[in-house]
Amino acid sequence: KLKNPILHYNYQAVSQFIKKLDNTYTESETENFIKSGKNIYWFDAVRWPVNDFIKTFFLQKGYKDGLHGLVLSELQAFYALIFFAKVWESGIFAICGSELEVHSNDYLYNQGKFEPYIILALRKIDLVRNLIAKFQKTKKGSYIPFDPICENCGKITPKAVSFDLKNKTVKYVCDIKTLAGKYHVEGCGHHGETNLRDGKLPWSFEWPAQWGIFATDFEPFGKEHAEGSWPRGVEIAKKIYEITPPISHVYEFLLINGKKMSSREGNVLLAQEMLDIIEPEIFLYFYTKRSKKQRNLDITNINHLIEEFEHAERVYFGVDKDKDEKNLIRMYESSMSNISKKPPFRV
Repeated sequence: KLKNPILHYNYQAVSQFIKKLDNTYTESETENFIKSGKNIYWFDAVRWPVNDFIKTFFLQKGYKDGLHGLVLSELQAFYALIFFAKVWESGIFAICGSELEVHSNDYLYNQGKFEPYIILALRKIDLVRNLIAKFQKTKKGSYIPFDPICENCGKITPKAVSFDLKNKTVKYVCDIKTLAGKYHVEGCGHHGETNLRDGKLPWSFEWPAQWGIFATDFEPFGKEHAEGSWPRGVEIAKKIYEITPPISHVYEFLLINGKKMSSREGNVLLAQEMLDIIEPEIFLYFYTKRSKKQRNLDITNINHLIEEFEHAERVYFGVDKDKDEKNLIRMYESSMSNISKKPPFRV
């Protein structure tokens, strides 16, 4: 028999909590959730974390533990967010198939993959300033294409003020940063120095650097990038990075029930929701068909999309004839992860 009570500590540090959260608990819970056949919706990304916070902090009286209880409640809310994200991610994998590869910019920066491109941009600083001035009039003559991470507050608000290519360092001042020309993020005022891995390239330079890292030869993008980001990226690729830009493909906006697809407006559908309605290949067909024209995902008339896909399938196997045969075959092939030798039986 035990002479003393057992004190069970689930975790002794925040890092341990996060490690268990990522590697054990959320993985197991996500697997069980998927097996249950339950569905998720976009508002669950807010509802689940908020519910977990209220439950831990208020209903379970975490507030009595002061700051400890507050931090624990916030960590529990973070757990719920990661759980949602993994379930949501599983839907994307279910549609795209096992060949989908996910790459993290943060990992690429930490591994030094962006470093050669940062060095090229700094080495050609005069050319960079002249080039960027043609596209962005707000960029002044002192512009340096590197956004350091402040060692004091952790924000990416610092302004680079000088650099040392020999030692691969950048000096900065953590100042106000303006986003999209209207959002202002306050800095902490810290003056510091960092290396080329503790920061990032601005979007204008990061995008073409990714082309070089992944040897990209084909780059589809929305029409909002066609007049600004794309031509700027092409010039940066050629003149700064000395690489060949990929072949471009501009696609039109997507509509859901007649309105522009927008996460900001809440007009979105999760992959899991679509898989409850149609098969993965039909959903992919919607994305691949006539991408230079605006497409509307009309849920109330989803049968029209299904019929269109099945017609393309019959054209592919030579059952149906169509004057647009080449395009229909291309769209069908692009939407299928595996194509059978015979026409599949569909009800």
